[in-house]
Amino acid sequence: EGHIKPSRNLEEIGPARMAVAEIQVKEMIEEIEKAGFKGKKIGVDMLNFPIMEALKKANVTVVDAETIMLDARMVKTNDEIVLVKYAAAINDSALYHCIYKMDKPGLREWDVGAELIYIMRKYGCDVPNDGIRGIVASGERVNPYCRTVGGTDKIIRPNELMVIDSHMSFMGYHVDYTRTFLSSGKATKEMKEVNKRNLDYLYSGIEKVKPGNTTADVYRAWKKNMPSDWSRFTLDFGHGIGATGHEAPWVTEASEESPHIFEKNMAMAFETYIPGGPGIASRIEENLVITDTGYEIISLCPHDERLVE
Repeated sequence: EGHIKPSRNLEEIGPARMAVAEIQVKEMIEEIEKAGFKGKKIGVDMLNFPIMEALKKANVTVVDAETIMLDARMVKTNDEIVLVKYAAAINDSALYHCIYKMDKPGLREWDVGAELIYIMRKYGCDVPNDGIRGIVASGERVNPYCRTVGGTDKIIRPNELMVIDSHMSFMGYHVDYTRTFLSSGKATKEMKEVNKRNLDYLYSGIEKVKPGNTTADVYRAWKKNMPSDWSRFTLDFGHGIGATGHEAPWVTEASEESPHIFEKNMAMAFETYIPGGPGIASRIEENLVITDTGYEIISLCPHDERLVE
């Protein structure tokens, strides 16, 4: 109590922008000196340019504390896990409504994106930073995959594949997962085959998740089938979720050289993409919480049975 101070508005423009930054740094230094740390280095995880300049002007030595903050956020408390799971429940509701309750043919992608956000806000989603968004793609925009937040004015047609990548937060705790589904009608043989390949690919990595294993174990499982095309690299990786939607630990090519050990109460997202012919692809992302012996999937919106039958 008494150690958290409200921040000043740092969105000022013109001369006031620098003036406000200098006032905030002055107040910050006063509090640090009261706590008995006069003349010590200050660790900063993020700051804007006016604050950086104000710290230099005040002859304050600044060191990088981002890694410390990222490490501290990787393992969640039980209360944080409750909030992540509640955010997942809201996301489930919004995705389920858009996938299974809306008559989509004839609507535009951004009609679906708007409905997704409406349901999220209805059930309590807040909007810190990038706390609410949905990528919506359909038809020819599924492959090649066009990642447009909110979708476009493209009209959704019958029997098209669609992808929704839904990212939202509740009380500052984020989830981020994706489903591929049919706008209407029946799936073709190729649609089913591509979707099965992607599910198998995704879960070949997820099945390596348990305390004691590392991010390198997941990467190596994916590496056998991972495309060499780096333009698609960010479609095949894992990342932490929590205070932001993308944070440590990460599963990337770098995981082999610098692996992170999985621990109980880490919350993570794993996402993969497999393309087929034009307009055919599967993009799937799951969220999970690491348990004592393995993992618990918390992204519970069902996969489209027409694609997995």
